[in-house]
Order: sequence, then C-alpha cells, then structure tokens
Amino acid sequence: MVRVNIINQNRKKPIDKAAILKAAKFTVTHIKPLCNVHINLVYVSDTEIKKLNKKFKKRDVATDVLCFTYNDTLPWEKIKTFLNADIYISSDRAKAQAKVFKTLPEEELFLYTVHGILHMLGYKDYTKQEFEAMKKKQEEILNKFLGKK
Repeated sequence: MVRVNIINQNRKKPIDKAAILKAAKFTVTHIKPLCNVHINLVYVSDTEIKKLNKKFKKRDVATDVLCFTYNDTLPWEKIKTFLNADIYISSDRAKAQAKVFKTLPEEELFLYTVHGILHMLGYKDYTKQEFEAMKKKQEEILNKFLGKK
C-alpha cells in the first residue's frame, strides 16, 4: 500500500496534487512494488527549505529536496516492507530551475518528487558515483512516467 499526503505550504506556487500523487505512486511501485509506504510530500518556499536545511543538516543553503526517513526506529526486517518519510520540496526552486533547464515547472516538481522518494528508498547522492546512479534512475523513472523514450 502506498499512502501519500501532499501538503502545499507555499501558497504562491500552486501544484497539481493529482499529478504529483500519480508521480509519487509510480515511483514507489517502480522501485519497491510490494512495499508499504507512507510519504508526506511537503512543498515549501526557498526560505522555508533553507531554514530546515540549516536546522537539521547544518547547511545554510536552500536546496531542492530534503528527505527525512523514519525507518531507523523499526526493526531491520520491517524496513524492507515498510517505509516512512517526510519529503520537503522547494516549489520556488522548481520554478527557477525550470527556466534554467528550459523545462516546465511541473516537470521539475516531478523530478524533485522522484528524487526525494529515491532518497527515501535508500538512494544517495553524496559521491559522484552515487549521484550518477541516482540521476540515471530518476531519469529512467521520470521518462517512463512522462511517456518519453
């Protein structure tokens, strides 16, 4: 079962909750089809994500995605079947990056949603190798979701 709550705290940037929900569920079922998942997707401003990043990650910058997983408190055998996370996404950053990459803001939001869920599922992007593997996986999922290639 995949349960997704979508919360838009950035009132200046509307989001298509139905499309985001589809992207989130598509991502989870593509990677872990038999997993029980509970995700809170929280869309915020650059200002808010910068505050969260400073408070919890000790980094004074606005990022596109912050993922907080709560699987550490579960016994290891349950982590394989139950995943829980709060994923914060900057909708301001999505709009700005869409201009840079000449994409639609909605596509950037889908990308950030997929990226955050991949973090929840254990993907990391700290090293160049991890970053490249994660980028490849998120592009694969996003292209399938959007019906490209």
